[in-house]
Amino acid sequence: MLFRYRSNTWGQNLCFHPHVHCIVPGGGLSSSGLSFEHSREKFFIPVKVLSRVFRGKFISFVKKAFEDKSLEFHGDSQRFSIYKGFYGLMDTLYQKEWVVYCKEPFKNSDNVVEYLSRYTHKTAIYNNRLVSMDDSSVSFK
Repeated sequence: MLFRYRSNTWGQNLCFHPHVHCIVPGGGLSSSGLSFEHSREKFFIPVKVLSRVFRGKFISFVKKAFEDKSLEFHGDSQRFSIYKGFYGLMDTLYQKEWVVYCKEPFKNSDNVVEYLSRYTHKTAIYNNRLVSMDDSSVSFK
């Protein structure tokens, strides 16, 4: 499975828009482990189930990172660096329905590369919009 988190993404209106892209195989290895078996369904996992499993797994990994002290909190997010603030946020996130958008499986590896290239080679802030930048900030018009 390909998992890619883009924390620096922006929508067309330049609002902060973090999101995750995952490419999940539409099947799995046979019981012998020697061949790939395609799912019989249009989608490998129902979207609603996928949404809830992803939410649970994601929050679980974030909680582990918090407990391991491997998360950093800056600016307005520093209130989440204390136990009560962090777990309050996690409870709020867990109560929300997460949006998962699924597409039909790719036909071949060329389609996977074409899909990924749309996201890895696109930006909302082109060089001609940059005014200045330093180690802590970027200004653009």
